[in-house]
Amino acid sequence: METVEPHPRCLNPYRTELNGVVLTYRSGIARRSIGALVALAVLGVVSSAQAAVTVTSFAPAGALASASVTITGTGFTAGTNTVTFNGVAAAAPTSVTATSMVAVVPAAATSGPIKVVNTLNGTGSSASDFFVYPAGFTSATVDAPAHLTLGTPATLSIATGHMTVQTFTTTSAAQRVFLKWTGSTISNWSLILRDPTGNGLVAASSGTGTDWIDTIALGAVGTYALQITPSNPFSGSLSLTVSSPPADLSGAMTLGTAKASTISTAGQNALYTFTGTYGHRAFIDFTGSTIVGGTVSLLDPSGVTINSTPLLKGEVVLDTTLLYGTPTGGTGTFQVLIDPAGSNTGVVNATVYDVPADLTPAAPLSLPATVSTTITTPGQNATIPFPIIAGHQVSISISNTGLMVGALTIFKADGATPLTTATTIRTATGLIDSTAIPMGSTGPFFLRWDPVGASTGIASFTFNDFSDVASSLTLGATAPASTAVTNVSTTIPGQNIYLTVPGAINDRLSIKITGLSGIAGGKIQLLDGANAVVGQAVLSATGFLGALKVTTAGPYRFLLDPSGQSIGTVSYQVFRVSADLVVAVSPATGPGGLAATTALEPGQIATFTMTPSATGTIAFYIDGAPVTKGGTATLRDASEAVIGTPFTLLATGTWAEGFAVTAGTPYHLVVDPGGANVGAVSLRAYLSVASASGGVIALGGSAMSATTTQRGQNATFTFTGTAGHGVFISMAPSTGVVGGLLKLYDVTGTTLIASAKIGSAGAFIDATTLPGTSGSATVYTVVVDPIGIQTGTVVVSAYDVVGAVPVPLGTAGVGVMVSITSIGQVGLLTMSGIPAGQKIALKLSNPAFSGKLTITDANNAAVVNARAFGVAGLFVDTTVFANGGTYTVKIDPTATGLGTATLQAWAVAAPFATTIVVGGASVSVSASPGQNGTVSFDASSLQQTVHLQFSGVTMGLTAGSGVKITIATPSGTQLIVPHSIGTAGGSMTVVLPALGTYVMTVDPQSDATGNLVVRAY
Repeated sequence: METVEPHPRCLNPYRTELNGVVLTYRSGIARRSIGALVALAVLGVVSSAQAAVTVTSFAPAGALASASVTITGTGFTAGTNTVTFNGVAAAAPTSVTATSMVAVVPAAATSGPIKVVNTLNGTGSSASDFFVYPAGFTSATVDAPAHLTLGTPATLSIATGHMTVQTFTTTSAAQRVFLKWTGSTISNWSLILRDPTGNGLVAASSGTGTDWIDTIALGAVGTYALQITPSNPFSGSLSLTVSSPPADLSGAMTLGTAKASTISTAGQNALYTFTGTYGHRAFIDFTGSTIVGGTVSLLDPSGVTINSTPLLKGEVVLDTTLLYGTPTGGTGTFQVLIDPAGSNTGVVNATVYDVPADLTPAAPLSLPATVSTTITTPGQNATIPFPIIAGHQVSISISNTGLMVGALTIFKADGATPLTTATTIRTATGLIDSTAIPMGSTGPFFLRWDPVGASTGIASFTFNDFSDVASSLTLGATAPASTAVTNVSTTIPGQNIYLTVPGAINDRLSIKITGLSGIAGGKIQLLDGANAVVGQAVLSATGFLGALKVTTAGPYRFLLDPSGQSIGTVSYQVFRVSADLVVAVSPATGPGGLAATTALEPGQIATFTMTPSATGTIAFYIDGAPVTKGGTATLRDASEAVIGTPFTLLATGTWAEGFAVTAGTPYHLVVDPGGANVGAVSLRAYLSVASASGGVIALGGSAMSATTTQRGQNATFTFTGTAGHGVFISMAPSTGVVGGLLKLYDVTGTTLIASAKIGSAGAFIDATTLPGTSGSATVYTVVVDPIGIQTGTVVVSAYDVVGAVPVPLGTAGVGVMVSITSIGQVGLLTMSGIPAGQKIALKLSNPAFSGKLTITDANNAAVVNARAFGVAGLFVDTTVFANGGTYTVKIDPTATGLGTATLQAWAVAAPFATTIVVGGASVSVSASPGQNGTVSFDASSLQQTVHLQFSGVTMGLTAGSGVKITIATPSGTQLIVPHSIGTAGGSMTVVLPALGTYVMTVDPQSDATGNLVVRAY
């Protein structure tokens, strides 16, 4: 029986079945051909089972267009195959057999799967992608091309002059993708995203670190390619993730009602709509944001951005924005876009307000006057008119409820030209300070009140019209001259005080504040005849300004400007200051050269001139007279260049040393008492005091002593050491020298090798390698440099440090003893053959000394920074030894510590993990040194109460501690903070706030090991 019907795999196909033999043909095949096929079928020449088409492999994996590719599979037949490269058809394949063929990559081909369509046997597609290389690159210069899994990071390494191609496949039309890379070590590189047809969709450039390409919608289903190319000569690696974020959050907003958003996936946005009235104004308040960066925007009905601002944690606002559109009073659908930056996610609440017209109260008839406003809607402002008198001063004070932050600006009569810059008010009260109304002005002027953020509430403004307080002072014609202490008061917030002082050219003027009453602070300024500021200081109860030189004809004015709304009384005294004092001093050894000044006037300084008789160093001692409190002293040469470092003067007396000087060169020390300090200055200058010699120290032998008897004198010792050896230097406690430095110098006595601070317990320089030709005997110098005026006897010892011989340390917990037999010696233990990523814990037991433990890798990089230990020992908890190889543990005793200590190391086992059923059987866990683990259990209902019982605890040695237990919720937040359990066991009751799996972490402390049994019910 013969049946003829269309065949689904052929163009205009037909299917013939004869005695179980299936024949397929197109309608155009001649009837005689059909007959021949039937005959062949009857004779058994034509098989009834044809192989299905598959593509199992191809070679090469990638190439340039026009390259030949050998395709391996099944079901191929000559003359009936069509090959496509990511959908682009190639020329007819050649060398076709049932299992292979050769195809040429077409010019328009893009990276993606190879598909074979056989008109007889169907269609097959490769499981992997064929990569089409860009011009200029070959398989040798394209590094590790691969197909990406959406949402899974891939680490890419690219050599200099190379690039890589990475593909991914979309599964739906208009699918969205988000690209992020982290840990880039390539200084400069470019990225191109191409669609299945080869068109470039996105091009970007980047460098080291982390960056991203925000969410984009792809136009078609298919395989897309990413080309990443470092710029020459750069190379390196990065971790790339291509993810497909879910649809943006959406919905309608109700004016005045908060809309909560939880953006949980990188690349996802929120886009909400609201109905706005054209000609109205909108204010948008974003609160409770946990998103650390991004943008929020207001879009018009056509999707055009009309206002935007950065999105940060906390609260941000889109300030009042006019909703454009026609007809006025009509409505449109506006949009609020929340767009986190990069992979930021989090929660934010958005509220849109329809802002009414700004408040415009009526102008007061005269000043002073108080006007109150009530802001009811976030984003609303107030514009308040007030009368002015040309040439007068005006100040405006504010008190507010609810409007804790805002900006105040005065505008001229046109309402658009500002008279003042915006004054930000951050507290319940504030002030626009004294402001001059320009001559010729006509009113009214306007005050604009612009609350910041979503603040609402009541604000009251008090407008004051006034004149500043002015006073003329009389001073003697020549210095010194001063006024008596005088009081002057302000009565209106913003009112200033001007004190006019006659000033002849080259006069020097000072003002000293002796008291304030009611005034919280402010500033003092000296103004010249053109109102230019000559100098400025802080207005306080002890404020001082001066001495300032008058360079033009007077009069000059001191301005006293109280801060904020404060009013009250200022007590002051004004001085015409005499010329600065100049006194000569002769630096000398021994007791030093002595010189003193007469009492200084407020603002007057003293200059001590000197010409050293010898090249060396000078030290200074200035007594503790009242003039020295808080002042400074600076040594300068004849060109005014500063020598050394200026020093601060102390009330208890001041010592400064180490100023290098040259014989016969003039210098001067400028002493500025600071502020209004007065009094005489007494100075001693010490020139190059010779060191007290302590003689030669024998390494490991008796200590040597030296006695300093003069201020600034050092003590010097020498010893002969072996270059390349270590040396340890110790200074015993001294009753006279309890501060300063213990120093070690090279053979020249000028190059500092090491130093240590001297205290009441003396000082020591820890084991230090001596420079020089290795193995040679060399003379080195030890210097004791007392601080300030200290003198006394010092005792110094030195020891040759025996080098440490490294000792092997295993990781199976076997103790290794370290023995420190000579002062300054350290202990070295090495761990070899450590696998990369191995976790290790260490314990130092029974040390006979205190000190520090450090662990370094083969490159001498610190794996564990210096950890201090005492005789109780030290436990170094689990540490990851990332690079593997050989590591060195250094045991460095403090000071003269000697004796033994024992060190153990354990290769920490992977964390254990088990589960427990609430109401089920107990679970026992055990831990080796440093090992932690988890016990998980599920909540069966909301607000379920679970009791946890701990018993059989052998971790640790005490009844109350030994292991710490924490519990995390299904979302990973901490539910139970670390809770200590000891050998006595214990229990806890937990209320589970959500459904899901809870994870209990078991963390044995220090080197505690053993078992723990837990039951949940």
